Amino acid sequence: MTASYLPPKATIEESCHWLASNTGELWTLPRLLEHGLTPWLWLDYQEGHPELFGNRVEGFSAPVSFAGDLQRLSADCHHVVLTMTCTPDGRLFRLCPGIEFPADRLRFLRDDIQRLAGKFSATAAAPSGAPEVTPDDWKVAARAIADEMHEKDIRAGAYDSITNIAERVAAVMRTKNIHGPRGPLRGNTIAREALQGGKWKRKS
Repeated sequence: MTASYLPPKATIEESCHWLASNTGELWTLPRLLEHGLTPWLWLDYQEGHPELFGNRVEGFSAPVSFAGDLQRLSADCHHVVLTMTCTPDGRLFRLCPGIEFPADRLRFLRDDIQRLAGKFSATAAAPSGAPEVTPDDWKVAARAIADEMHEKDIRAGAYDSITNIAERVAAVMRTKNIHGPRGPLRGNTIAREALQGGKWKRKS
């Protein structure tokens, strides 16, 4: 049985429950982050940071997309320390010092959650007699994951470094059990051997 309703902006609990019902797997906040889901946070107007809001006098929904903020959140699932985000007009903005919020204020977008569930459905439907992968197939997988992350970052108005993206890709590949010829992959290996040329060369 699958959960039929998912709000447009779901809490952590709603996201994990819906994904568990639709994929048959256990979901937690760190796992959502490992799979590249972007958490969003409603920011009320902050008198200490007027430049973040521009001409707005009301709050806005801000993405938590900076790799350092996400790593801290994955390690401590109860608090968010927002040190960088995207302004309503698309500018990357650094908060110094950061602003701390309880994690239960985070929300995930329904489209992102459903897209993630669809990937698991596609994996489950794959034929069992699939051909054996070649030694370089992990590079193709790494680039595909990195491209998706990069596009999502752009939509959110965030621009991560190639080093941070490679670390995020490594975390996703570990959850998917995608290894290189010598076992689990590290971010520096992915950056050096897979994310080369094209836009990745320009980002480095």
